[in-house]
Amino acid sequence: MWWVALAWASSLNQEAVKVVVREHMPDIRACYQEALVERQGLEGKLVLRWSVQFDGAVSSVETVSTTLDHPPLETCVQDEVRTMQFGLQADAFQITYPFLFQPDVRNSKESPR
Repeated sequence: MWWVALAWASSLNQEAVKVVVREHMPDIRACYQEALVERQGLEGKLVLRWSVQFDGAVSSVETVSTTLDHPPLETCVQDEVRTMQFGLQADAFQITYPFLFQPDVRNSKESPR
């Protein structure tokens, strides 16, 4: 699983956002692994937008777009985003972040990472 560029309106820089998201990647990967048990070969893109409050807490998460067609995976990732903490901020802001899900075919076609 990997991700691409993100867009947001805040004083928090892109690298700081990536650091927080990376901290949560093991749990987001676990969401994906669970979904792969249900639907082998599941892949696609999930773009989420979330609001971060002054205290750094995520207050809302919404799906901007998805090609997954797998609501349990989408909900699991949204739930994980809700647990992210971005530290004290000068102002509230939104982050739009794309998550790309793809089985790891390097090891085995039947054993996604």
